[in-house]
Amino acid sequence: MADEEVEPFLAQYLRFLADYDIDLTQHIEAAELTVAHPSLGLAGTLDVMAWLRLDGLVEGKVKRLPGDERALWIYDIKTSATKPADVLYDEQPLQLAAQRHAQEAWLPDGSVIPMPKPIAGTAILNLRVDSYEFIPVPSGTEEWTAYRGFLTGTQWLHQDVAKGLRPITPRGTAKPKTRATTRKAA
Repeated sequence: MADEEVEPFLAQYLRFLADYDIDLTQHIEAAELTVAHPSLGLAGTLDVMAWLRLDGLVEGKVKRLPGDERALWIYDIKTSATKPADVLYDEQPLQLAAQRHAQEAWLPDGSVIPMPKPIAGTAILNLRVDSYEFIPVPSGTEEWTAYRGFLTGTQWLHQDVAKGLRPITPRGTAKPKTRATTRKAA
């Protein structure tokens, strides 16, 4: 049974595959792949790793590779019925940088393999009802450094440091913990 809401997005995805000469059986390295960087406590799922006829993003430009050459890319698929196809969000390069710099991949059978490398580029594939845009995004050292900074901050926040802190008296002793009181409405 066809899903009327999904059909237009699927049609645009099939158009993207045709336009970029991607054969699902030959050029898709992985889809919905769990990747990890264990030493950082990082794991997530990337959408697609595919072999494209494109070199990576260099100084804001991507070049087509000669002949039948292909390079490995990671792309994240986004759909929207309301946003323009060229929309990007600031955090998207950081998400792709984390995926690109993962150290290992966790396969559905439970095995762990090294992350396929080298990854030439990363992109957002925005699918819309009547169009699509494939937008290469930076995911190099600068984005990886920024992502790790956010990761460090998030890990610190999750320690709940403030929960153990107590007010003190002028003598430096901790004040006893008080209970929150609630008042009943009259």
